[in-house]
Amino acid sequence: MIFYIIPEIRYGIGLPELSPEPMMIVTSHRHPAIIFMRNAGALIWCAEENSEEPYYQAHQLLELEKVQKLITDVPESECHLLTFKITPRFEKLAALLHAKVLMPSFKLNRFWEDKNKGMDELRKLNIPVKDAVSGMWQDFTYDNVVERFHTKSLVIQKPRGMAGSSTHFVHSQEEWNELGSALGINPLLKISPYLIGSTYTVNALVNTAGIYSGYPMFQITGDKRFTRYEGGTSGVDMSGGRSFSAILLQEIKNIIEKIGKKMAEDGFFGWFGVDFIVDQNDKVTIIEINPRFTASVSIFSQAQHHDFQADFWSGSLDLVQNLPDMMKPLPFTTLILRNVGEENMNIARNFSPGIYHLDPTPGAERLILKKQTVFIKDMTNPQEYLIIAKGIDTEIHPDGEMATIVTHRSAVKNEQIDDDLGKVANLVTMALTQK
Repeated sequence: MIFYIIPEIRYGIGLPELSPEPMMIVTSHRHPAIIFMRNAGALIWCAEENSEEPYYQAHQLLELEKVQKLITDVPESECHLLTFKITPRFEKLAALLHAKVLMPSFKLNRFWEDKNKGMDELRKLNIPVKDAVSGMWQDFTYDNVVERFHTKSLVIQKPRGMAGSSTHFVHSQEEWNELGSALGINPLLKISPYLIGSTYTVNALVNTAGIYSGYPMFQITGDKRFTRYEGGTSGVDMSGGRSFSAILLQEIKNIIEKIGKKMAEDGFFGWFGVDFIVDQNDKVTIIEINPRFTASVSIFSQAQHHDFQADFWSGSLDLVQNLPDMMKPLPFTTLILRNVGEENMNIARNFSPGIYHLDPTPGAERLILKKQTVFIKDMTNPQEYLIIAKGIDTEIHPDGEMATIVTHRSAVKNEQIDDDLGKVANLVTMALTQK
């Protein structure tokens, strides 16, 4: 039995059906998706439904007596734990519960996640990574860094962060000074030159059968409608590499395999993601590694299984599973709607999860619900939108996620989402925020 411990249910939608062994999701918050998943046969334990406080960290769920009883009632040899991102506390609790964690150790995860250490390791392998310097903020001046990289446009990154929150862009002395005031007490940073190009990501897998690479996905980045950060990501076009030549695709595949091989030599196994930039000359530069499940784990796994009848999710749990080549485009686009304000907000009304389409009536600005569901397998038309929003009265922190929109097509043109997806995003945002 696998216990998948995730405070947010969205990281588990559609995954129990793909699991190679029975799975129970242990989650924190009530969510409209839960009833649909249970109707599909998923086992779900929800803290709020069991009169427990809603927690935001997986280890807090694992500390609950009721959750520990669920786990200890299963024979030790059959008890497996899984979470979205491993932590030392989670590892310690798993050991106390005599449960096997089906993920690499926190120490290994942290090494490859670190924007300094991980990239230094890739540099030793002659993998194309950005030139960079690391140190404490007070070790640098703007003029010295500009002279070092021969550019006034710089990228400043903290070692770790999600969805662009740790990445800052500086183009002048004034912006450098403003960032210094906002960073706090002399943090450790990596500074690199700003590269002009498009940002992509690849989901990949290490198991005993080999290193598997997914298809390059274009990252929707810096759109201020959906993120507060210039480098913030708010979704992907899963067929984003369709304009790449066969030579470029093979180069990307070779790089992913080289990275995966090194990670495997160090003891890593399972799912990982790689972010990179492709410039106008098709030069590939690796930005970072995400040595864990990525934010697209649910939708990507469902999409893979929908098109290939195989998926990285099951391959990350059944490590001897031999998978077909799945470095092929998936005709799906995901868009994440966030609170882009400076203050907390509450979801204003219930929004039924399901498949919607735009009202075709001229002048009509509304969505029509076709079917209540949370699964992409129910989508039949490229003009349909699967929309899954947080429940009414849910408090959303700045840059917190309000809803996910999925469409069964490539919906990015010239590096911008198309007009129809933009209209849908606007209508959903208004429905969730206006009382």
